[in-house]
Amino acid sequence: MICSFATAAWILVVSSGLICRTLRSDTVVEVKIPVLRSVAFVDETHGWITGIGGIFHTKDGGKTWVRQSGEMPEADVSDLKMLDLGYLAWASQRRAIVLNELGWTSVDTLTGEQKENRVGASLPVRFDAVALSDERHGWGITSAGEIYRTGDGGKSWQVLGKGMLENVNSLFLKSRSEIWIGGSGSIYHSRDNGKSWVSTELDEDGANRIQIECIRFFKGRLGWACGSAGIAFKSDDGGRSWSKKDLPRTRHPFFRGVSFFNESTGWIVGSSEDDDGEAKGVALCTTDGGVHWEVRNYPSREILTDVQALDDGKAWVVGADGTVFTTSDCGKSWTMQKLVP
Repeated sequence: MICSFATAAWILVVSSGLICRTLRSDTVVEVKIPVLRSVAFVDETHGWITGIGGIFHTKDGGKTWVRQSGEMPEADVSDLKMLDLGYLAWASQRRAIVLNELGWTSVDTLTGEQKENRVGASLPVRFDAVALSDERHGWGITSAGEIYRTGDGGKSWQVLGKGMLENVNSLFLKSRSEIWIGGSGSIYHSRDNGKSWVSTELDEDGANRIQIECIRFFKGRLGWACGSAGIAFKSDDGGRSWSKKDLPRTRHPFFRGVSFFNESTGWIVGSSEDDDGEAKGVALCTTDGGVHWEVRNYPSREILTDVQALDDGKAWVVGADGTVFTTSDCGKSWTMQKLVP
């Protein structure tokens, strides 16, 4: 999906094939949205791959993928309610909810049912990120720091705060009442359903403030956050404190996905640039809990948008152009499949 537009308040631009924001308002730009945006396994056999190229489901550990829906239709950008199109907002073994232009699509693999859920027509904002704890309860945030909550599947939204958080655009739910939000150099969290918030400053160096694009928790208390700088942050205590972890030096890194199988083995994926300024994907792997990271070469330059670590050495990675990459040996060898031609 490619759109051209400009607005007085903000526009979308392409940075290494991914969606970013800028304050310029006098330029018409083209926006390329990743064909595949998310990969997630809810157990060893049931998994989902989603994006504007379609919704795909496996119940045999990834041996076969069955398309559950077609490609998302073109939409008038002025009507967009969701910016992270194709993102997997929630999933179970048989059901999934995926963001589309005006809300989200829910699919049921058992009944074949597919529903389109539109966010409230009167909602005067566009959500940068949305996450659901189940099919009715969820959260939405905007880059302006506006926080919204729904308890009826998006039919109505409660405003919890406007401008209370700074430059936020990533969201993770540990439970229905515990919310984590990534911002510019900061992480915010609430453990009481948004009644109160605590902020953690990650980097005091204003010239190198990381924009958190992905924040995740694994195995309970293990947390990782990554984004627009060549660094990541790790928490071993459920997010009470975060420590800085240096990543291999790459040019203009932009990381969108992080996944850990256990405390030792994990992945970070995204994009960077080569010496000629051309965008390319980048995959990083650690086997010592993030003390050291190594770049893992894979048989493509395709920009990577998400990763799922399944066991000690195996991972699934999806690309912006519709390719799925799989490794069983921490990236020493790969298989690839063009899921969306």
